[in-house]
Amino acid sequence: MAVVVNPGLDRSEHEVIISVWVISSDPFWVPTTEEEYLHFGEKADSANQTLKYMNAVRKRKGLYVEEKIVEHAEKQRTLGKNK
Repeated sequence: MAVVVNPGLDRSEHEVIISVWVISSDPFWVPTTEEEYLHFGEKADSANQTLKYMNAVRKRKGLYVEEKIVEHAEKQRTLGKNK
């Protein structure tokens, strides 16, 4: 709870600020059972929505996010002149 004080008033006003959100699913989930391997595959390529939310919050706050900046670095062009 945060207390907001107005300099022109003789009283303080209380304001409730929600500071913690809890998501029920695991952002680092990987398939473990045989049934999950058959349904999702070995890598589970489908997007994990919880991980997306977590990374978006980390980016917004300026925290470290593990992601590839350049997806195919070996395919990058050389900008020099070829003679």
